[in-house]
Amino acid sequence: VSSSRLTDAAALIEQLVAQKVLMRPADYLPRVYLSMRFGDAGAAALDPASVGIVGCGPLGARMARELARVRVDRLVLLDDRAARREDAAYFDCATRIVEPGAAFVQITTQSLHEIGYASASPVHAALHDDAGLTRVFEQCGFVLVALERYSPSVLHAANRAALAAGRPWMSVYFDGSEAVIGPIYVPGETACYNEFEIQNEACIAGQDDYHVYKNSLAEPAAPADGRRAPDPVLPPFLAIASGWATAAALPFVAGGKSFLLERAVHVDFERAEIDYQDVLRLPRCPACAPARPAYRHTFL
Repeated sequence: VSSSRLTDAAALIEQLVAQKVLMRPADYLPRVYLSMRFGDAGAAALDPASVGIVGCGPLGARMARELARVRVDRLVLLDDRAARREDAAYFDCATRIVEPGAAFVQITTQSLHEIGYASASPVHAALHDDAGLTRVFEQCGFVLVALERYSPSVLHAANRAALAAGRPWMSVYFDGSEAVIGPIYVPGETACYNEFEIQNEACIAGQDDYHVYKNSLAEPAAPADGRRAPDPVLPPFLAIASGWATAAALPFVAGGKSFLLERAVHVDFERAEIDYQDVLRLPRCPACAPARPAYRHTFL
């Protein structure tokens, strides 16, 4: 470039950088992509963001690593489970970290350290512990509940904590060969988990058999030797569910929008089918009715 055009060339480069056509060598590539997708304001919204993850097993740990890679400000991790020897095959991290007896929150925190993320705060509490859940929801602006096995008691406990704190959250869980991702629950604006559960069960063919199965999951009894039953989920399925959930959570944290607002995604791995479920608010929901506006339609 001739000396007479240096000023124009510099201005052109600055314009291309501002439009995300070019990037500076020191820029962090995932953040550049987020700026392209959500704008500079959306990407900057991740800087002060605190995200909670309830359930730091193989599914929740994957989601924590993905959120750490885009540098959310802080992660709060809740779990009280400990690893078994066979869990090393399921966690998406170095197998030397997954030592038998190591706490899931410790494994997740250490795996985050290995990718350069040191802003994770562990909370050692049971997944359905009301005090622990209250602590997570009060400290975070958004919470993800990640379960390798469907647990109504955990999801209802999270729903109560979210409604009390007024915090949005999202459920991600496996139910047999199906992954249920979402919806995102926003207290006072969208359906709560209780309403989602009612609508979800209404679509099931064998109602009687399903309720027997659900009751068996309501309060799982701990084995006499203290061991947990294995989670029947293949690692590739965990990766798919984690990717979908993180992809839905990021735009919500960045700008309050997501493809899982008032919608859930059902991924049937046995049949290789994906279905979308619109989730509506129900009249007089006993769980979230107190959080609704005081003045509303007579029949709602």
